Amino acid sequence: MVRLALRYAVPIIYAPPLSVGGDPNGGTGCIVELGARSFFATSSHIYEAYEKRVRDGERLNWQIRALPPLDPIPRVVFKDVGRDVVFLELFGSEARTACGDYSWAYSPATAWPPREPQIGELLLISGYPKVLRMVEARSIKAGPCSAMFRVTTGVNGSGCFASQVERNDLVSFDDQELPPPETDFGGWSGSPVFLVENLVYTLVGIVTEYSASSNVLFISSLSGIEMTRNQCL
Repeated sequence: MVRLALRYAVPIIYAPPLSVGGDPNGGTGCIVELGARSFFATSSHIYEAYEKRVRDGERLNWQIRALPPLDPIPRVVFKDVGRDVVFLELFGSEARTACGDYSWAYSPATAWPPREPQIGELLLISGYPKVLRMVEARSIKAGPCSAMFRVTTGVNGSGCFASQVERNDLVSFDDQELPPPETDFGGWSGSPVFLVENLVYTLVGIVTEYSASSNVLFISSLSGIEMTRNQCL
């Protein structure tokens, strides 16, 4: 099941061109197909950090896995800063190109928007944290991290819920050692979160923050985000 979640997770990297040099940043997102339209969903704070660096005069490339570098600013069709969610529109064959041979686009098997997850329900999460990112001579590579947790705090007034990470229950799927408790999982932001239901895995949230001090994962609920024409910016 965690490998299924991984197929929907898509890494983002934004950085100055390698010929220029500079700090790379990134995170995770997922491709969502609603009707005839395709979107890239991630945390709005990732997008806002990119936007600030551009305003400050930096030349940056924003890259979604296999897609050529693009400018995400004119593609924003939905953004909720309080909920920490942003949707960028993809056009033509971009969604298929971004997926490549590694990822799937999520198309809801049930009605959209999804319902709110309830305390005790199981979640599948997968993303590309900074701790597993590698910068090589001509490329930036990112390793995945996938997990299954339970909802421990219901959706609050800002549209977020939480999951307590029980480190004693974590298992390595590739025989590598688990990261130490104080590991900063920055870059896991934007990761897709799926609710485990009866033979259905429903996209219900986007990771917004991981607190290493309290081992709590905060998740933005996608409930109520209809992505209709009149909801687009």
